[in-house]
Amino acid sequence: QPLDINTIIQSLDPAWQGEFKAFVEGGEARPEFLAYLDAHPECQLALERVCQHEIGQLRRALSKTMTKSAPTPSPNPSHTDRPPGNSSRMTGPGESPKSQTKLTAVFDNLVSKTLQRLTKTKP
Repeated sequence: QPLDINTIIQSLDPAWQGEFKAFVEGGEARPEFLAYLDAHPECQLALERVCQHEIGQLRRALSKTMTKSAPTPSPNPSHTDRPPGNSSRMTGPGESPKSQTKLTAVFDNLVSKTLQRLTKTKP
């Protein structure tokens, strides 16, 4: 679902709403806006909401990519690379459920570090 930035920025000082939008869309900001962001929890919360939305979009895209990259199961169960009775999806060459879990963990770690850097909070 699309992000309604106008709803998110309603809690911000109107003088900074345009800069917040520009920061979210382009990633660049004047030092004055960064000082405002550092000093105002409502601005940090608004940024966190935007980041969480973007994280959700990225996770959905990653999930779709991982699903699309999986080979179509063979109609003959003897030609699968999974143990008999395992109903989980097949994995591609060199791909295992563990590698998928690791990829998700790496993604989550990257997102966490990015959020920490943007909001300047400690874990």
